[in-house]
Amino acid sequence: MPIKVSVLWTAVGTAMILGLMRLYGFLHHSIFYFTFHNLATRSLKHASIVGILITVAIPLFVGFTLVTVARKSLIVEATASGFLATLLQSWPILFFTNLRPYLVPYWLEGHPFKLFILQSLFIATYTSLCRLGAWLASHHFNLTKQSQKHERDSRMREILIGIIVSVIWQVLSSLWS
Repeated sequence: MPIKVSVLWTAVGTAMILGLMRLYGFLHHSIFYFTFHNLATRSLKHASIVGILITVAIPLFVGFTLVTVARKSLIVEATASGFLATLLQSWPILFFTNLRPYLVPYWLEGHPFKLFILQSLFIATYTSLCRLGAWLASHHFNLTKQSQKHERDSRMREILIGIIVSVIWQVLSSLWS
């Protein structure tokens, strides 16, 4: 696929993730800059199960939609979209320390290591879930070749690692809140 087309699909996927997360933030009355912090800063007993499911479903939906619309296997573009969208959401918190009191909860302000770990897990989770959505759509529409069995197995390992990272993110965010 030409590089311009790949960049275009990556930009479309990134915009979809950012738009859907912001829309969910408006509908959910998010109190922080990032919708992610509403889920990561509450204990699990106070977190909304529907909110967690919607937040996890956004990258799956975007990855699946990219492949469905293009009718091509856009696994790399979907992965890049998940990574770039979450990086764009995380970089103000990670690099502008003077903005942290306005963007993160008080208990994370003085703990840059915890904040970095949570943001890293957030990036890894969304990247792997967006890749999973694209992979599922590619296999649903039979867009992958049969000779790619080894690549498919390595993707399954990546997806399992992503799910494990997601569980670790949920546990750590609930323990640190």
